[in-house]
Amino acid sequence: MKQTQMKNSKPRRAKLGNPRKETPNMGVVIIDIDDQVALNGKGKDETEMEIDAMNGGDTLLTVHRIASGLFKSGAFDKATMRKFDELCLTPVAQMSADDIKALRESSGVSQAVLARILNVTASTVGQWERGEKRPTGSALKLLSLMRSNGVGAVL
Repeated sequence: MKQTQMKNSKPRRAKLGNPRKETPNMGVVIIDIDDQVALNGKGKDETEMEIDAMNGGDTLLTVHRIASGLFKSGAFDKATMRKFDELCLTPVAQMSADDIKALRESSGVSQAVLARILNVTASTVGQWERGEKRPTGSALKLLSLMRSNGVGAVL
């Protein structure tokens, strides 16, 4: 473990190789703010504001960028960086038949066009919308991206 010390403070142990840590009042966090403060040499308030300001408050993207910097500097190994990559993926949740139909209609596309976008058949899209089947794999991922970022995100 690397030990860091800041001006006018007690020595702190920075667990740089551990991407998930338990803290008493926050549960599981990705990077402890004290570790980030120790790394950049700025004050805690300034570091917190900097983290919040990055990317308009998109915390996962901010954390991933910090982790990428730590990986490039040699503070993280490949295995730790892979864990961060996995933690920062867009979550994929199951979609109901009504959700799929509403998403398609709000995007202004037909079943045939949605099928072409997702590389499935129009019959498959119809089955999803009737609740006979559920999308899985890459089709579900693309539908999730469409829901969060619009149809343009998958074109």
